[in-house]
Amino acid sequence: MGSRISLALVDDEPTFLFEFSQRLRARGFDVFTFRDAASILEELGKRAMCDAIVADVRMPGLSGLELQERLVARHTPVPLILITGYADVEIAVSAMKAGAYDFLGKPVDEERLVKSIQTAVADNRRRVHELDEQRLLKERVSELSERHKQVLDLVVKGLTSKQIASQLNINHRTVENYRAFIMDRIGVGSIAQLVRVMMQFGPEVTPDQRRTDDP
Repeated sequence: MGSRISLALVDDEPTFLFEFSQRLRARGFDVFTFRDAASILEELGKRAMCDAIVADVRMPGLSGLELQERLVARHTPVPLILITGYADVEIAVSAMKAGAYDFLGKPVDEERLVKSIQTAVADNRRRVHELDEQRLLKERVSELSERHKQVLDLVVKGLTSKQIASQLNINHRTVENYRAFIMDRIGVGSIAQLVRVMMQFGPEVTPDQRRTDDP
């Protein structure tokens, strides 16, 4: 699935921590172990050191649910998979509502855990990539002139060059030049691709310019 997965395993039970870290390393993961949630939070505050976290729910100090809350509060984009030795449906529901990626009971099914980790990391990497693309697109749109933004907005709304020229009271050839510049700046090769890219990220990056007769 791409680069090697770095995993943080958090559990206050030494035997489980040692045995499962060894098993996960044997499955190809780079595993860092922690005895409590505070330790992993401290390490994350220093550096980005893992692609996913697997943590016990019930631990001394911060619980697994509280760990999830801290990750959300810090805007740390690391998926969390919670495990527990207690069949507690209420905790599971709370965990998922809080943003945990998955919730597994002990004894942990190794195959299911591995699959959950791989899926969580793949989903997160895809989401991070999309956010990076969205930020880049917003930057490129923000650097356009007001007139270019007006043309872009009308292109996304489906207007032809002639319709845009009429609405903005400018020459048809000028609209064509504006469109070519916008496509080059956004990094697309066709109007259809331009519309697709802009619609993909929604109104937060699509300019909504009012009509003006400024050149």
